[in-house]
Amino acid sequence: MSIIPNWLRRSAHAGRRAFYKRFLESQKQAQVDPWKERAAGAEAHEFTALKQVNG
Repeated sequence: MSIIPNWLRRSAHAGRRAFYKRFLESQKQAQVDPWKERAAGAEAHEFTALKQVNG
């Protein structure tokens, strides 16, 4: 037998679900890959390869 009444358990579950939905919405703008632009070549002019010398 649980000490927590069913109505409180359902209310807490609904609150967690609401927090989860808000968290997911906030992360749509926050989850930005900082290396994505560099990997696509945004700053390629700064990283030109040196001439290779075979010897």
